[in-house]
Amino acid sequence: MSYEQLNILAVRARSGSKEAIEEIYRHFIPIIEKHSEEIWYKLRDETAFRFECYRQIEDAIRTYDEKKGSFSSLIYKRVWMTKSWFLKKRRIEQPTSLEYLMYEQEEGGFEPEDPAQDVEKLVIEKETKEDIKKKIASLGRGDAKKKMVVTECWSEGLNDTEIAKELGLQFGGTFETNRKFIQRLRNRCRQALSIA
Repeated sequence: MSYEQLNILAVRARSGSKEAIEEIYRHFIPIIEKHSEEIWYKLRDETAFRFECYRQIEDAIRTYDEKKGSFSSLIYKRVWMTKSWFLKKRRIEQPTSLEYLMYEQEEGGFEPEDPAQDVEKLVIEKETKEDIKKKIASLGRGDAKKKMVVTECWSEGLNDTEIAKELGLQFGGTFETNRKFIQRLRNRCRQALSIA
């Protein structure tokens, strides 16, 4: 069926012709079935996808304006958007049944999290982070340039480009030499932290 014939059918269907509506469905049902077969294994409910596509056809018939373009391209776009929505929805939803949780954990099945254990974990992580900060600060002792990079710039989360610009402003030197200095310092710090 040509685009012009579909446009005429859409105008007739919008005015209430049941034959035109049936003809439109006959034309687009195989296309919807084809899309449904392509993604059946990714969908939770294949019939929900199909019914949503049929609903999109009904909505397109109601809102179609022949001045804005082809009815066929409108339907193809709506089916494609519905397909994308169902695939995105699949990624967002996470199963939350107890059976699922039991199968996810290898041994012991589902066990709720212990709030006291979280407090202990936070204390240990805090102590570990403080130890690492002390070790890093000790690496910058004795040299003002190193101390600035280690204690001020890295703790603020600045990247190499920003740090190199700061070093250039405070201590001079070219951007490239300051960037190489930062890279060498980072490698030395990693080596020192891995040994300690």
